[in-house]
Amino acid sequence: MENVINAEVRTKESIVTEIKIIYNHVATVASNGFVAIGKNLKDLKELVPHGEWGNYIKENLGFSQSRANKLMQYAEVYGDENSPYFKAISNSYTYTNLEFSKGLALLAVPEDEVEDFVSGEEIDKMTVRELEEKIKELQTEAEAVGDNYVALESDNLMLKDEMEDAMTKLAEANRRLTSLQEKQEGADDNLRKKLAAERAKIEASVREDVRKRLAAEIEETKSAASAAEERASAAEEKLAGVERKMSALGNEDIILFKVKVEEVQMSFNAAMETVTRIHADNPEQAEKLKTALLAILDGMKAAV
Repeated sequence: MENVINAEVRTKESIVTEIKIIYNHVATVASNGFVAIGKNLKDLKELVPHGEWGNYIKENLGFSQSRANKLMQYAEVYGDENSPYFKAISNSYTYTNLEFSKGLALLAVPEDEVEDFVSGEEIDKMTVRELEEKIKELQTEAEAVGDNYVALESDNLMLKDEMEDAMTKLAEANRRLTSLQEKQEGADDNLRKKLAAERAKIEASVREDVRKRLAAEIEETKSAASAAEERASAAEEKLAGVERKMSALGNEDIILFKVKVEEVQMSFNAAMETVTRIHADNPEQAEKLKTALLAILDGMKAAV
């Protein structure tokens, strides 16, 4: 009767609390146990000869090689407090609450994404299958992003190739343009030299023609002047003869005649000098004046 009185009355709340305590204890032991088993398997593998590992663990532990590999991987990741996976779980809840299968499933999430993934999902409320489906969705999204990235990279490479091709064509065009400009400058220089030579040739020819014409005109002027001098000399001789004849007469009219003849001679000489000066600037006009002067002389000769 006393035992019945002292027996604790169990309620739903107390039973739930007890279950949680037992579960956390088992989970802690299980998580730490998986890490310890994985580390021991790693040490054991180093002692087993190469090529005998699979058979050895199957015969002695009943483990498949796949199971052993998962345990060693679990220990390597969740047995290291610096591991991104350990940190991601520790930031959300104690890793001891993480089931072994869930812990293995999380290893499919890239290291640089696991913390964001864990913080954004209620892993403790998911089943293993739900967690794996969520991770697959993440991988599908990542693959889509990767495909887009690859496509963008491909487009960038194509654009880069097109740009390089365009730059090559532009460089070639610039090279050709420079070559054409150099050729054009060379052609222009040659043309300028030819034009300068032709101009010098024409100028020399013109100067020679002018020189010849001036020489001919001067010679013609000299010839005319010589002829005029000869006529004047002949007139002087006639005048001298007349003077001699008149001198013998000693008449005043003869003296006057002599004076007038000298005046005529002086006028003639002055006229010839004027014609010579005019000829330098206006040869045609000088010729007309000479013709007029010769006509006067011929008239005077006829009158005598």
